Order: sequence, then C-alpha cells, then structure tokens
Amino acid sequence: STTIDNSSLATVELSDTALVVMPLPNQNGSATVTVTATNSLGSDTTTFTVTIHPVNDPPTFDSEPPTILRTFVYVGEPGFGEGEGFLGSMQSGEIDFALGPNSTPYVAYVILTSNPATRKIYVRRWDGQEWIGVGPQPATDAGQHPSLEIDSQGIPYLAFLPFNNFQATSPTILKLDGNTWVSAGTGIEFTANSLQLALDSQDVPYIASAKLTQSDALVHKLVNGVWTMQGSLNAIIWDGGQGRKPGLLVDDSGNIYLSHQDGFNEAISVHKYDGTTWTSVGPREFASSIRQSRLVMDSTGKLYVSFEQGENCFDPTMCEYQPKVQFFNGQSWENLGELEDQNGGGGFPGPAPGAGGGVDQLEIKLDSNDQVYAGYFNFGGPVLKKWDGTNWMDVTTSPYIPQGTLYHKLEITPSNKIYTAFSDSSHNSNPSVMTIGTAGGSGESTTFTSNVLEGTSVVMSLEATDVDGDSLLYSVSGGADEEAFEITQSTGILSFKEPPDFENPIDLGDTAGNNTYVVEVTADDSNGGTAKTTVTVTVLDGEEPPEISTIPSQETTEDFDELRISLDLTGASTD
Repeated sequence: STTIDNSSLATVELSDTALVVMPLPNQNGSATVTVTATNSLGSDTTTFTVTIHPVNDPPTFDSEPPTILRTFVYVGEPGFGEGEGFLGSMQSGEIDFALGPNSTPYVAYVILTSNPATRKIYVRRWDGQEWIGVGPQPATDAGQHPSLEIDSQGIPYLAFLPFNNFQATSPTILKLDGNTWVSAGTGIEFTANSLQLALDSQDVPYIASAKLTQSDALVHKLVNGVWTMQGSLNAIIWDGGQGRKPGLLVDDSGNIYLSHQDGFNEAISVHKYDGTTWTSVGPREFASSIRQSRLVMDSTGKLYVSFEQGENCFDPTMCEYQPKVQFFNGQSWENLGELEDQNGGGGFPGPAPGAGGGVDQLEIKLDSNDQVYAGYFNFGGPVLKKWDGTNWMDVTTSPYIPQGTLYHKLEITPSNKIYTAFSDSSHNSNPSVMTIGTAGGSGESTTFTSNVLEGTSVVMSLEATDVDGDSLLYSVSGGADEEAFEITQSTGILSFKEPPDFENPIDLGDTAGNNTYVVEVTADDSNGGTAKTTVTVTVLDGEEPPEISTIPSQETTEDFDELRISLDLTGASTD
C-alpha cells in the first residue's frame, strides 16, 4: 500500500510492482510518500520525498472578454411589426421574447387597432434571413399581456388575456399544433389580471395568474390536458391592474418558485411549492413599493430576484422606480450590489397609464457561467448591465440605442450570445431585436469580433488569464491593420489611434476599404508564456454632424420685399 501526506500536490497508486506518482495540475512543492509491503511473515515500510518543480504556464485569453463599449446590431429588419406609428390606426404594444431549439429567437407582440378597437397578437421567429410568421397570423384577433415559451421540440406556447373592451377575462393558453394554434388545455375558467408562463425541464407548462374574484395568486400545471392548481397560496393580486407579470420558475426537481406583489403596501414575497405546501422563501414582504419581478436560479441552486422599487412612495403613480437585484443567502434576501440608475428620473412614463417614472421592464438572466445580467429601459433608452462579482458594469454604452422604448426583453443563449427585444421608437414603436455575440465559450477561443460606431475610439477590453498568477502585459503584435490600433499595456483596452470614419475607411484586413479591421493582440506573462488572439472590428455608419455651405455676401435695396437665398445643407434641417 502507499500514501502521500499532501494529497493536494499529487496522487499515488501501486500498479503491480510499480509506484505511480501523478502530480495535480498547476501544483508544485514537496511531499512525503510512504510505501508498505505486507505478507504472512510481517511487513516493511519505507518513505521518500517527492519534489515537483514549477513550470511556467502560458496565459490564455478568456472566451468571453468584458463586453463594455461594444455595440448591438439589429437582427434582420428593425421594426418588423404592423404598427403605423402614434397617429396610425394600428399601433404596436406589448412584446414578449423567447428562445427555441438551436437558440432560435421568437417574438410575440401586440398590435392595437382603433377601428374596430381591439388588440391582435402576432408571433414571429427568425429563420436566419427574416422574421416569419409562426402559424396563422395573427395568432389571436383579441389578446393582451402575451407570455411566450418554446419547448425543446420547437412547439410554441402562447398565454394571454383575451381583450374584451377592457373587461376582465379568463386566461387563454394556446400551442402550435402543426400549423394551427389550438387550446393547450382546459380547466381555467376564472377571470384574471396578469399571467406568466414557464416550462419545466420535461417541457411541462405552468402558468401563474391572479384570480380577480378572490384576489388570489394561483399557479396551474398542465396535467393530461387539464390545468391543475398547485396547492393554495394565500397572496393577493400583484400588479394593480397594470398587466405586470410575476416571476415564475420550476427547478430540475419540480419545485415551483413564484415572486409576486404581496400585501397592501405593494411589497414583494417569494414562495416555493414542493408538491405539497407553499412556503415563504425567506421573510415575507421583504421589500416595499415594488412592481414587476423576475426569478432566476443558477447551477448551484442559488436564487435571484429582480424588481423595480420606488422608495418611500405613498403614491405609486408618482414613483421614480430604481432597478433592484437581490439573492437569497439561505436566510434572507440580500442586495447584489447597487444597481442604481442615474438616468431613470424625470417622471418618464411606464407602459401603463399612471405607472410612474424611473426605470421599467427590468429583467435578469444568467449566462452559462452563472453570471447575472440585468436589462431595462430608462428615460434615455434601453440599458444592459452585467454583474462582474463586485460591480454592475455596462455591457455596452448605456443606453445602447439613444431612443425611448416602452417594452424591453432579454435572453442569453447557452453559448452566451445576448439578444434583446424591444419596442423601437425609431421604427413606429414596432418590435426590433438586437444582439451582441460573445466570442467562443469553450475557453479555447483565439478570435474575437466587435462592432463599433464610427467616431468611437475604444473597441473592447480584452482579458487573459494566467494560472500561475503572473501579471500580464498586452500589446498589439500583428494583423493587417495593426498600425491603426493601440492597447493599454496593463488593462487590455484596445482602441483606435484615431476614431474611424465610415465614409473614409483605411482598413487593409479582410477586404481593403470595407470598414473591417483586423488586428492581433498578445498577452505576455514575462516568463516566456504568451497567448495571441485576433480581433476583427467592423465599423458601423453613424449620424454625421451637420454641414452648411459658405454663404457669400449679399446685396439688395431697401424697397425689396425679401431676399431668398438657397442653402446647401448636409445632415440637418433648418429650425
């Protein structure tokens, strides 16, 4: 037999008459190994020292560098809905967003018509070329507050409240059967306020809703074609009639979690159903004056909740809400940093009349590394932030498009590609989808891509890791366009030496003059270890500053009625 007194350094085992010592990765030092031989006549023992010397490991570039100051790009046609703008007879309304198999994006959105007054719900998916209808369009001629989920077989489920001249209605849940939208089950016949769909790991659908007649928050599960209530949860309506949704998730063990407004001070509570009983997760009503919550759970079972909160707000319609993200520490709910928004004031209205100001439509998602992302919109436009373990950082410039919006949704694929869907005020408030792709995902990535607007200097922040803990120095080391770039040696922030001009490209990489720049970056640990990566930067066209041609001196007489001069304007109109 054999033993080692430092099992964190190496493992030892006997194979016939050979002793095998196997060092553990990136460990060095000394340990004592004991070998004992035994037979019927007795035993003998010997010890020896094994020393493992360090070897320098080269750095590796992280598969997902910090994405600060990167730029979203549209997926397909922006504003692909049927809305005609503020004065049109068809206007865009609420949206929901989901990912199907192979991370295919799906969007459900509402179109409000004025003659007759109704609300239609459309469902579209991205086929790689355009946003195509999913089944007959619209999916319903009278619906609002859509909630969309896609199962692992690509079958969409759509829940909504039928629109009946602003009267209370019973929830409707449809699924696509072939090319036809059909009822997903029976058993829900009560009038409701708001609702939220969720699917478990076996593709079984659940729906949370608010029963108006008894002010109860209810969760139903589809069992053999019948929506079956899951226990009895004593909680009141959560949305005050504004159609805002609760947080609903089902973990891999089948436990149901629900976050919702609770009590008469618009507080938030989180409850868990274990198949028998609803119990509170931590203290009930742990934050007051809140609206719209979301839940996510990481791979370790850690639970996060997001909500919008108006501090000391006696009249919720006048609140200026701030985004909040908290996690459950086993006993209570604790803030995940301070997600304070500096551009959320000004009384900017939310989606519902009298909904107050500040931020709205806050959602949280996790990537494959359990990192938390938060998306919302404020007075300036949509915002996306990421928790880096210490602070909330901008994933892109905030807001990532400088237009207002009323609805905002966030999804992240298993390969960490980020999508957002929102009502795009620059396109008649119709739905638009944007994305920024993160590079790699395996930890072995050697190339990155980034999109930047012309006139922007900073491209991205590259980050490499050295398992030996060596300090790293970054340098521009090659690429067809290396002369156009510089990098901060200690931080890895890659920038153009001169802000690029879309109309006057100087790139040589890829195809010369097409606004695609190629540069190589090296990380060096100063001990002989290096890592290289190639960055491809695409420069996007941006709004140009106005130009007006020179006007020569003019002459006229005092009895002349008017002097009309033609102006040669570029990029602006006269005010």
